[in-house]
Amino acid sequence: MIHFWNPHENLRERTGIKILAQCEWAGQGHQLPHQELVGQLTKCEVEIEGRSVVFYVRENLDRQQLFLLSSNERMALKGGHQGKRKPMMSRQVLELCAPDWCWDEIAVMVQEADAHGRGVRGHRLFTKKWAEERLRQWEREMERMQDE
Repeated sequence: MIHFWNPHENLRERTGIKILAQCEWAGQGHQLPHQELVGQLTKCEVEIEGRSVVFYVRENLDRQQLFLLSSNERMALKGGHQGKRKPMMSRQVLELCAPDWCWDEIAVMVQEADAHGRGVRGHRLFTKKWAEERLRQWEREMERMQDE
């Protein structure tokens, strides 16, 4: 897993982006369900034209380039099996869920804030409803783990 933004950096001072919540999410492999990759989902806020805008960013793979992933390719995407311990960045993208009126502006901010310079794109299935549900599910999982 690669962390999208390090919350200890001065992200808000550099870009005006405030991180509201973060969680992990697991995406399945393209063809085989056991090929799971873990990414990060981040809920953010930024002020644009005097308005506070909430948006969501998640790590994902560019599945257009994928057919089947071997275990070695999956490990490479996670950062293993490579001498420098850096993940294979060519297939990694950041997906953005933001209002249409400011999507382009936020996409530029997100790409500039990403230490890895990954591309930013939209995804029709990545919606505010999906993101909020995943954040609630993560919160419930963390509470359950603390209770145990």
